[in-house]
Amino acid sequence: MELGGFEGDMLRLIAHRLKFRMNVTEPSHQMQWGVIGPPGNSTGTMQLVQDELVDLVIACMALDVTRETYLKAGLAHYTSRILFAVPQGRPYSAFEKLFRPFRTDIWSALGAMLGGVVTVVGVLSCGGRARSLRGFVYGPSVRMPLLGALYLLWGGTVVAVPRRNFARSLLALWLGFTFVLRTLYQGSLYLYLQRSATYPPLATIDEVHRSTLHYHMVNIAMRFFVDRPEIKPRTRFIPPGLDTLGAQVAGMASHYRDRVVVCPQDMVAYNNKLNRVQGHGQFVQVTRESITLFPITIYYPKKSFLTHLFNREVRHIVQSGLMDFWVRSYGDYDFEINRRTPQTAGEPHKLTVQHLVGAYQLLVASYLLATVVFLLEQMSVRSPRLQRLLEFCMD
Repeated sequence: MELGGFEGDMLRLIAHRLKFRMNVTEPSHQMQWGVIGPPGNSTGTMQLVQDELVDLVIACMALDVTRETYLKAGLAHYTSRILFAVPQGRPYSAFEKLFRPFRTDIWSALGAMLGGVVTVVGVLSCGGRARSLRGFVYGPSVRMPLLGALYLLWGGTVVAVPRRNFARSLLALWLGFTFVLRTLYQGSLYLYLQRSATYPPLATIDEVHRSTLHYHMVNIAMRFFVDRPEIKPRTRFIPPGLDTLGAQVAGMASHYRDRVVVCPQDMVAYNNKLNRVQGHGQFVQVTRESITLFPITIYYPKKSFLTHLFNREVRHIVQSGLMDFWVRSYGDYDFEINRRTPQTAGEPHKLTVQHLVGAYQLLVASYLLATVVFLLEQMSVRSPRLQRLLEFCMD
């Protein structure tokens, strides 16, 4: 068996400089790190080094006060971060995609402008004097001006052209505004309909705690949450085994949506680089905030004489920048770029029925609204009050 990763590279270089040969020993029953305690009560790699069955242990071993009691720690050769691997954001629905081309402030401005149009039409429909101004604002031959304004906004044609210059000026301004707005919307909508875009993934620890997701972690990671006893009912321990934690982290790219995984950032970086090399579109997402820093070291038996020699070599490696070089060569650590990377790229794709589901939903809603108006018109025959209301709205 050979060691891999940046710690494997470091140990091979130390072995070359100090002229020794490595023999790798794995803990029994695939216990991985295990737990440390008084002699006879430790498990996993902790038991191997405490019982002096091995000369040292190197496997993403964090500096820990309890371990320091029973073992001898070397110089920290790298500081990682513990963070949450979180699910991909929820995909936008077909109807939500129809609103994506414009930001909220643009939709608000458009809503305010349409509200102004409704207000003007409503005011000019109340009272005889106000009605006399209608010929000046949009002409006596124009019927149902509110419906006409919406019709032009959706790309319709002008049914009746006003005769007065002021009314024609208002019409020309509205035509120019709706033309520019509609063109920008349609061009942007074509791109957004093709993307399988999602909402942003969880970014902060508070967002994770407020969610209903389960916490998946190895049992020794529970020490990071001693101040959060309320998460215990949502905690699921990952069983010990051959790279079971790594499999959980890899699955966060596309499989798991019901959990977060507590892990070192290096596992995420490794999987993201592997996915990029293999051409997979999905990356493992992480929170921007770290749970804690994670200084990594080599542990030796309490009476080991190797500590001084190894610390000297480790110090030289760290100061030379080799450790940073090895770390970056094994992973993609630009997590923010992965957040912003679009899910699809390349040439435009042909639109399918699935892309246009939102448009069909809007069409069905319009038909339902038309049906309601038709039923109200039928009911207005027997209700003079309802008839006056409909005439006021359609006038």
